[in-house]
Amino acid sequence: MRAAFARLLRGLVGLSALACETQYVQTAEAPARLEAGASTDAKPSCGATLASRLTLTKVELPTEVRYRRLGYNLIPEDERVAFSIGPDGAPSIAWLESDGTHVHVTSLDGTLARRGADTVVEGFDVGGLVAQSDGVALLVGGADPGEPLADPAANGAIAKGAVLLVRIRGGVEVARMPLTGTSSVVASTVGAARDCVASPLNGRLEWNGTKYGAYFAMHGCQGDMHPSQYGDKLVYLDDSGRALPGGWAWGCSIDEGLRLLPGASTFTPLCLSDGTPFQGLNLMLEGKPPVLLGAEQSASGYTAGALGSIVAMSDGSFAVGWLSRGVTGTGSRAAAARAAPDIAFLTLDSSYRTKVAEKFLSDTPDVAELGLHLSPYGPNRIFATWEEFGDLRCNGQTCDGTFSGTHARLLDTSGVFVSPDEIISATPNELEDIRVFPNGDLGFAFVAVLDRDRSERTSRDAGPAAPAIRTLQVARVAYCP
Repeated sequence: MRAAFARLLRGLVGLSALACETQYVQTAEAPARLEAGASTDAKPSCGATLASRLTLTKVELPTEVRYRRLGYNLIPEDERVAFSIGPDGAPSIAWLESDGTHVHVTSLDGTLARRGADTVVEGFDVGGLVAQSDGVALLVGGADPGEPLADPAANGAIAKGAVLLVRIRGGVEVARMPLTGTSSVVASTVGAARDCVASPLNGRLEWNGTKYGAYFAMHGCQGDMHPSQYGDKLVYLDDSGRALPGGWAWGCSIDEGLRLLPGASTFTPLCLSDGTPFQGLNLMLEGKPPVLLGAEQSASGYTAGALGSIVAMSDGSFAVGWLSRGVTGTGSRAAAARAAPDIAFLTLDSSYRTKVAEKFLSDTPDVAELGLHLSPYGPNRIFATWEEFGDLRCNGQTCDGTFSGTHARLLDTSGVFVSPDEIISATPNELEDIRVFPNGDLGFAFVAVLDRDRSERTSRDAGPAAPAIRTLQVARVAYCP
């Protein structure tokens, strides 16, 4: 009890100390109006530090948000809070109610003021979000409208549900399209399957102006060729929900994450695998052999790496960052080469050939870097942010530790830091990407968790201890040439 109180106090003191670096945008509306949302017309400015370029806007919610869940080895991690920016610069946020039965979409305008009440849809997981000029497209886990499928991994109990693409227009759900199961709308393009949702939903939904790419982990249920196994699925659809050519099923066994970068014609998928096609970080280009970008210690259902981001630069190259412990030895003698996760980085040219070979941007055996995000910061710089944990207790798989802050720096395209190390008072959601506003500013939504320590585990049934919260925060970082 004392330890928990001490951590809470540390979090409060840390937030207080960092407040001087950050422009907090408050609303003067009465509590009854706050229930409907927060508003602001403030904009971030170009100060000398990244922290001074950061503005936070609070968005009040009509009900409690589910913001923590149990990850590998029962370590608490972030629940997905998805964030997307529409063509007009207006963001939307998708988040899960605390009871895990409904997904809310909160729409904001260009000043980050709420645009009406939330749109609420049935769903128990959030896997991705695309803001459009007339609404949003949303990737969720929800009830399977097709034949109920038994899950061999759950003693034959009916599977939890399916992966669904939900289209919302004008605040109203107008379509709900299953991407797994016997009623899948993409059976004609990636083949019929008896797959079901892998919960929690590990996914990405992206839009290139013409089509959606949905990339997600799925689970083989009764009658599937891969019963009880987990794999990836990439599908394409137009804005009416019609399946488009391309994609695949069962190309990569998923564990720690996947990413999808949209392009004018080609979408670029990355996956972290425990074995197939390779143990570690894989580049999964359609129609080409998979490429191992970085090897990681792996075992069935586990890999020591963690994503991470892939970003497109103005010259057509790609920067890739992830958390890595490397690997030493081979086969049954393979082991993590580093005592704790460090930041790994590489770049690929426009033809996906190695431009800057894999290198480590940190080398801290006593500190674990986690929650890495990269985002373009203008044409030739990269904004990088990550969390640090000390007082480590690491085994061959995971590290427990005490949260010491969220760091931010700028990189050039070769992976060289070009700004000092700073601690900022906004921690991006571990599972979501940082997005770019039309003017080059960066944005993300998150729940301010006071205690981010990774030291207390609870039973799988009980779930992570998490006080009720009814507020989201939106961070905006000014782009300064």
